[in-house]
Amino acid sequence: LPYTPLENEPPLFALGSTLAEAGHQVLCVGYGTAGRTGFSRVRHGYHLYRVYRPDFMRTPRLLRGAIRVANYWRGILHLVRRWVPDLIFAHNYDVLPLALYVGAKTHAPVIYYCTEYTEKPGIREYLTGWGFLKAVEPLIVRRCPVAISVEPNRAILQAKEWKRPIDCVILNAPKYDDRFAERAITQLENRSGPLRFVYAGRISEEQCIDQLVSAAMAGGFHLDLYGHVDSGFAPRFHSAMESAQETGEHLIVYRGKVKYGELKEVLLGYDVGVCLY
Repeated sequence: LPYTPLENEPPLFALGSTLAEAGHQVLCVGYGTAGRTGFSRVRHGYHLYRVYRPDFMRTPRLLRGAIRVANYWRGILHLVRRWVPDLIFAHNYDVLPLALYVGAKTHAPVIYYCTEYTEKPGIREYLTGWGFLKAVEPLIVRRCPVAISVEPNRAILQAKEWKRPIDCVILNAPKYDDRFAERAITQLENRSGPLRFVYAGRISEEQCIDQLVSAAMAGGFHLDLYGHVDSGFAPRFHSAMESAQETGEHLIVYRGKVKYGELKEVLLGYDVGVCLY
């Protein structure tokens, strides 16, 4: 149960495929975008189900969010009448109460496989309603028999916040692709020249992009950046990129956004990937 659009969710899709390969029946339920709703087959034993997500863009944000959450709950509860689960995976705090409710009705244990780490809520989060769900996360997690994190350092933070141990870490990544790995290794072995660094992801102050660009300028290495630039951070980011271009060497370049499905091929052109938590 991820409360996300089922488009680009590597850890969820990898988990579903792994369970299906082991002979289990898996249903991943999120919501649909651009009119995509209902069932779709990934492979034998593994299906996606997209709940309709109302638009209501002209309504106040809090009301719009409440309507969407209510519609998601209604869709899940309607589905559970026909598809009774033996085990439930919840993937973030916003779906935990629903997972626990469905688990109680169907006598299915709930595993919390937290694919996103969210800090303690502030005033803004409470005003949008999500803060209340985040605030009760520790209470609900302590009722789950298994808690899984996606990264060791994140697991330490979560164990402190939830006041319970993290049972295991499953790295937040797609399934390993042997053939693609061979192509990547071959490309790295047969090239020369200066190191090429790449960052692909959200471009914002929280991701330490300022520091990354400064380090690239000071170190004189090639750095390409891909991703969505947060509107509030855009003036600073573009100013930093202009400063980098003024050196005349054009070692640091913003390449715009890239579709997730095309990202693997893009990354083949680099030596070092920068991952910022």
